[in-house]
Amino acid sequence: MIRLARRRLLLGNLVVLIALTAVIAAAIATVAVQLFEQDARTRLSADAGRAASDLQGTGDTDFAAEHAITTSGTFYIVWGTDGRSTFDPAMVAGLPALMADAARARTGSAVAVDRVQTPAGPALIDTRVVTAPGRRQEVLQTGVSLATVEAAERRVVLAAAVTAGVAALLSVGAAILLTRRAIGPIAAALDRERQLIAAASHELRTPLAHASAALQVVRRHPDHTIAAEDAVLTTVTEELARMARLTEGLLQRARGALPAQRTEVVDVDVVTRQVVDAASPRARETDHPLTLRAGGAGVVRADPDQLQQALLAVLDNALTHTAPAVAVAVETHQEKGAAVVEIADGGAGIPVSDRERAFEPFVRLTPGRSSRGAGLGLSVAQTLIGALGGTVELRDNNPGLRVRIRLPHAPPDNATPAR
Repeated sequence: MIRLARRRLLLGNLVVLIALTAVIAAAIATVAVQLFEQDARTRLSADAGRAASDLQGTGDTDFAAEHAITTSGTFYIVWGTDGRSTFDPAMVAGLPALMADAARARTGSAVAVDRVQTPAGPALIDTRVVTAPGRRQEVLQTGVSLATVEAAERRVVLAAAVTAGVAALLSVGAAILLTRRAIGPIAAALDRERQLIAAASHELRTPLAHASAALQVVRRHPDHTIAAEDAVLTTVTEELARMARLTEGLLQRARGALPAQRTEVVDVDVVTRQVVDAASPRARETDHPLTLRAGGAGVVRADPDQLQQALLAVLDNALTHTAPAVAVAVETHQEKGAAVVEIADGGAGIPVSDRERAFEPFVRLTPGRSSRGAGLGLSVAQTLIGALGGTVELRDNNPGLRVRIRLPHAPPDNATPAR
């Protein structure tokens, strides 16, 4: 859908930009052509005025001597009262258009500047009546060749076309940039939605898996009383309660509100033990020896559900991506004012070159590891622990992978954990 929308938007932007460029280039060429022709008309009027003065004998040059040369692109024709040309060095008086203009001028009609096609090319013609002292009226036609003007017009049109072509190529880049800017936020929003759905599925799947595993344990012993399975049922109850809180948090996110957090002083050993207890039924079901060695990690200020979810994500990752019978060990201790939880397995591990990518959402590294799962466990854990001010680090376990979670201790005045 996004790809189709991107193509359509790109095509639309490209058409608009190319059309706009073509219109601008055409407008520039049109204005330039009009300016060239206006310049030619101005020059024609000036030449015709000087020639009329010379023909009347009031100018400072002899008309015949001055205007017999036509190499400058300007030529002159003088018509007598009998309708015959008396002066025509360019030999164009035989053109019907020129003869008709001269005839109208002799009758006293005003003749506008005319555009006439001559053997040498198009020309602008000024036709006027001139009366010399002691002589009868004569008709003077002054012509200015448009050959140079048309050559300049062709160069302008060519330049405009080249400019339009270059602009069209630039428009492609501009259209791509505009399309990316327009589609980018939409694609990013859809990607965030996809990641949120995947993360929600991952967060809800973990307690469901643990509750399901715990119930499987109960089913294997139908002769046990409820009291005998109290620990397992307690795990199921706690996981369902945590899933309800996760669901409520997701609903708040969907409404655009931030989920409420229960920030309090938490005993890391206690939370870690709860996590191991919750995961133990699944570990037994998948034949993973699971052990805990609590070394007094101390207390931290955190949301208990958030910390538990992060530890469960890492532990679930170890149970999911290692073969049956591979041992998983959980250890806690403290160092330099921080609580440390390490979850280690004896599986294939993750190469050093791939460890940074292991934290990216939806990345599944498969050499020697199962490809089950959504590729979100380590990403979710890093996000949750990072929100608590901690870090997640991947190390070698020789063999296998050791995930080291480090959280800063709670301040001394808040060092009493909540009950």
